[in-house]
Amino acid sequence: MDILILGLGTIGTLYGSLFSRAGHNVEHFLREGKEHVDCVHVKLLDGRLNPKGKELSYDYKINPSTKKEYDFIFVSVSSGNLKEAMDCLRNAKIHGTVLLFTGVWTDHKRLDEIMGFYNYILGYPVGGGSMDEDGVLKAVVNEYVMIESKSHARIQNYNLMMSLFKSCDITFEIPHDMLEWMWVRMSVSAAIVSTVALYGNLSFPGPSVEYVMTNSKALAHCIRTIRETLLIARGRGINMNHFKQEILPYKFPAGISGWGMKVKFKTSRIARESMKRHNNIDDLMYICYEVYQEGKRQCVPMPHFTENMQAMLVKLEEQEHIDQSLYNHITSF
Repeated sequence: MDILILGLGTIGTLYGSLFSRAGHNVEHFLREGKEHVDCVHVKLLDGRLNPKGKELSYDYKINPSTKKEYDFIFVSVSSGNLKEAMDCLRNAKIHGTVLLFTGVWTDHKRLDEIMGFYNYILGYPVGGGSMDEDGVLKAVVNEYVMIESKSHARIQNYNLMMSLFKSCDITFEIPHDMLEWMWVRMSVSAAIVSTVALYGNLSFPGPSVEYVMTNSKALAHCIRTIRETLLIARGRGINMNHFKQEILPYKFPAGISGWGMKVKFKTSRIARESMKRHNNIDDLMYICYEVYQEGKRQCVPMPHFTENMQAMLVKLEEQEHIDQSLYNHITSF
């Protein structure tokens, strides 16, 4: 198949390398300033065939885009940059079915407006990573991805999409509603990230995540924050009975639920490394901001989440690492 990856982001580059190693023709739509990149070294903890993960190290050749039509266009960008990303594709007159592997907080109506004439399907990677200062991609991939059901998908080539991932030894989990699943996932993520900001330092995400996930007090605080952010997700009209598996771990007393998170972090190398290797601060902050603003709009009681967000603002301001486009909104906390 002919696959286009938008940009050189962590998730796009990771899955592009997997598609390429499975024998597909993979090209990248490179933005200005990235044309010189012709190879990325990948250090991968591969959990597709081994639940404990297998270490892989390989070079991935970056082929720039040469076509106007692709079977699939893989789009994974920071949560607030989707419209800009799709405008780039539209302006370049590039066509194909979009695999949208981006956390989406907006509703279907607004999402359809952003996507325009593109047929698209919602998905979500299980795993992730980051580029280090030397340009090495350090990532984790699991044995499955979350994907929208065939009945909800806005594409005609669903079976072809499934065969693409199966060729890479990747299976699927299909939630009741993919967009609502994302809202639940992002709500939980906002609680975890903001707790890490309170107890640690987002400039050093790996050690900070490890500290929170091994500290009983921090984990109990995290569980209480998750309960608040799940109320925000519920307030968007989600029937949480459709997501019992996702929210069950947070229904027990905070100490017990925190202990469960601690055990999972300790025993699952894939889960542990996925959390430690995600360090896109602007993206993490954007997710927290969107969830918090929704909570304020709904007037949801969220003392723990508010405490986290205020601490995050102070620390990021001290480190001079804050997205100025969000600064004025965040200072209203």
